[in-house]
Amino acid sequence: MATDTFAVVMTTEELLELPEDGVDRELVRGELRERPMTVRNRRHSRVEARVTSALDSWLEARPKTSW
Repeated sequence: MATDTFAVVMTTEELLELPEDGVDRELVRGELRERPMTVRNRRHSRVEARVTSALDSWLEARPKTSW
């Protein structure tokens, strides 16, 4: 026995009307995808800052014409 399922297509305007309630939302071909926001803490922020600093140093060492 087959069942037909119909995906509800959401528009960008409908997505923008949703509340800011800590849920990360995105539209993929009209399909709403939701996931909880990443919890950030001091350790996360420090790692993020170190990665950013390393990438910045690497980029500055490159010839300016490459980017």
